Order: sequence, then structure tokens, then C-alpha cells
Amino acid sequence: MPISYRRSIGRDGGMMWATGDRRVVTVWRSSTCGRWWRMVKGARGTRQTRGQFGESAALRVLHEQGYDVLERNWRFGRGEVDIIAKDGTTYVFVEVKLRRNSRFGAPEEAVTPAKLTRLSEAAMRFLEQSHVPDADWRIDVVALEMERDVISAVRLIRGVGM
Repeated sequence: MPISYRRSIGRDGGMMWATGDRRVVTVWRSSTCGRWWRMVKGARGTRQTRGQFGESAALRVLHEQGYDVLERNWRFGRGEVDIIAKDGTTYVFVEVKLRRNSRFGAPEEAVTPAKLTRLSEAAMRFLEQSHVPDADWRIDVVALEMERDVISAVRLIRGVGM
């Protein structure tokens, strides 16, 4: 059963998504440091909810960098691409990695050669379906680190595996 969302904009400019199971994920921008997000009301409860939170935060980062988002959670035969965007004329296939602690290493270290191969296959399939098989493309990673429900570090790594 798909999760339905209700989106609202708060007085502070923040965005809030309420899911059907009454979990609420709030994302907002700090006026002092320019970038941080917070989750509330059970948002750390499930892996799926954390993933949705991470992807929402990554979308903010990509918009700030001037990317045009084309697709989110694009599915293909063996997997999914978190975000497909355009940076100028280049198609960008974005993998979002969120870590709550460094016990298993940095988030970007979770993008293995096998994952890069699957993303490359997905990129070629997406470009063929979009009738632009010869377009320029690359894979980017948005690495997010959390401390106590707050994003403490954000890294946009361009051209991974190229």
C-alpha cells in the first residue's frame, strides 16, 4: 500500500509531510546557518521514513545547487534510482545515503561498485526510454549524516565512479 502525503508550508518556511500513519517529517532551513533539518514525531521510527526524510533533505540541497529534479524514486527492473535530475544539459542520477552514526563508515562509502553498476544500467535504461540515449550523464551522491534527529553534515559528491 503506497504512503500518501499531505504537504504544508509552515510560518518559518519549513515543509512538513504527514503520512497516512500519522508520522510527521518536518524539514526546514535555519535562518542563521543557512542549512539544517530536523525530524519530529516518530520520524526515526522506520527505515522507510528515514529514507524519505533523507531524500527530502537531498532535494533541498539539489535545488540550492541549481539542479532541476525530473524524477524521484524511479524504478526499473532490479532496483531504483533515488533522484533523477538535470544539471544544465547533463542528466544526473543521484544516490542518497543517510547515516545516523559513523559505526559503519561514512554514508558515501555505502555506494559500492555493484551499486554503481546498477545505477549505470538504470541511467542507460532511463535515457533510452526518454529517447535521448546519447545525452551526457553522471552519477552523484548526496551523503547526509545525522546527530539526534538533526542533519549535521551534507556532502554532494559529483561524478562518482566516472
